[in-house]
Amino acid sequence: SSLDPNSIREGTDVYFDCIVQAHPAVYKVEWKHNNKTLTRNISQGVIVSKHSLVLQGVSRTTAGNFSCVGFNAEGEGSSPMFELNVMYAPTCAPNQPRVYGVAKQENAEIRCVVDANPPDVEFKWTFNNSAESIDVQASHISRLG
Repeated sequence: SSLDPNSIREGTDVYFDCIVQAHPAVYKVEWKHNNKTLTRNISQGVIVSKHSLVLQGVSRTTAGNFSCVGFNAEGEGSSPMFELNVMYAPTCAPNQPRVYGVAKQENAEIRCVVDANPPDVEFKWTFNNSAESIDVQASHISRLG
């Protein structure tokens, strides 16, 4: 309940507690990520301890739906899903050209596709060659999609 879902950034640690009400008492608690059971994996930063889950150094692949499941002699009960939304800085999408050959005064269509969360990203373009580096004026740039 103390977790602010809009402030989780890559590299931070996230702690979950599973508070279970059951009669008879639970003998086991499992954690699920996107409906797949999580197992303790300290090298990947997944620590499961009794009713707690610690995710160390979360990344964009850690994002998703988490829940806990309690087991007792009567059966099992699952918590509501909690969506973990991990914020991360823009990175260039793979397989994009990084060098363009353009003649002087020729218009060039150069696409820059990034992966970011939140997806609202601002770009600053710079023309760079072996002789100089010049910021490109906003009037020379159009944003697609």
